[in-house]
Amino acid sequence: MEAEAIKEGEAMDAIRKAVLACMQNCTPDDDLVTSLNAVIAQEGDEACKIILEILTHLDFETPVAVRHWHEIVAHQASLSAALKRPVNLPVTVCDYFHWVKGSIGFPKLVDVYQFEEIFHRNQHDFLTNLYNREAFEEGLRQEIARAKRYGRKLSLLFIDVDCFKTVNDTHGHLAGDNVLRTVAKILSSRKRMEDMAARYGGDEFVLLLPDTDKAEALVLAERIRASVAGRCMEFGGHSLQVTISGGVATFPDDGGEGLVLRQYADEALYRAKRNGKNSVLCHKPDGRKFVRVPFVKQLNIRSLMPAQELDATVKSKNLCCGGILLENQHPIGLGSLVEINMGLSEEPVAIQGKVVRTRELASDRFDIAVSFLEEQEPVKTVLGDYVLNRLPQWSNCWQ
Repeated sequence: MEAEAIKEGEAMDAIRKAVLACMQNCTPDDDLVTSLNAVIAQEGDEACKIILEILTHLDFETPVAVRHWHEIVAHQASLSAALKRPVNLPVTVCDYFHWVKGSIGFPKLVDVYQFEEIFHRNQHDFLTNLYNREAFEEGLRQEIARAKRYGRKLSLLFIDVDCFKTVNDTHGHLAGDNVLRTVAKILSSRKRMEDMAARYGGDEFVLLLPDTDKAEALVLAERIRASVAGRCMEFGGHSLQVTISGGVATFPDDGGEGLVLRQYADEALYRAKRNGKNSVLCHKPDGRKFVRVPFVKQLNIRSLMPAQELDATVKSKNLCCGGILLENQHPIGLGSLVEINMGLSEEPVAIQGKVVRTRELASDRFDIAVSFLEEQEPVKTVLGDYVLNRLPQWSNCWQ
């Protein structure tokens, strides 16, 4: 689906460039309609939609655009015959939509290239060149309507730069601007063609992800988070490393309206902030911090505490980026520091954690919940990749 969407977006962009090239290269003596009809013959009916969008800034469904285009061509011939002189396409389009269809009340003439530039500036943030908040709000409205109409998923990702005020206060606002531009470039490089990236305001960004469920959105969000955390930004002789926090909400799972999705994604974002930053959380009614995937294996666990003798094989049950649930014949004391050896890649990895819960299942069976310790970035990167690569297979495992 993603490859098809990218291909479709590239095709529409190619049609747009072909139409603009016709308008730029045709002199007043050339027949612009003939050139545009050649584009339509080559590219198909979608070209009619693009032509009318450029000429009128009106958005028509493709069949409607095709009908309008044929009527405009016929109207041009009628006008030229009545006036006994050639009537160019822009004048014909204006007359058609103003007098024949009544779609435009008071038309204003403006060069199409100047209009394209003004329209781009009006929709985009000047610093990051991402869409601005107003354009995002309109995009959200359209995508919610499309998701309702076709019964599709739609996810929203809110992102905030951690400790951004400290960057400005320590290195100056130009350094802060450089950070925002770098984060924006990472968003643009990671998103798909059909996704919409916008600067929501200040150091906040938002991604609109059509046809994307919660698990898939979390995969993308975590990859963006890791890319930002791993990027060293040079400015004024200083090396800056920043992190981001994020929140995900999904239509229709979390809400049926744009306002509700924004609220839930925003709440998840600030929950990530409160939980230590540099993380992405999704909206879940139960408030659990991490999403888990099934992970059933025999693992070795040993104690890191000199006074405690523990070196045993235990059974794992599920796994998340923040911890693991084990099953053992004997309880392990709360607060115990342990090291767990597990095979997640070609090389075995050992990760340290703290026992945060022990629950008796039977006389010889106990659930042992282990929370991974911080400051284990290389191991947690391997762990995160393992979990995230399995999320799309287990999109219903929100525990």
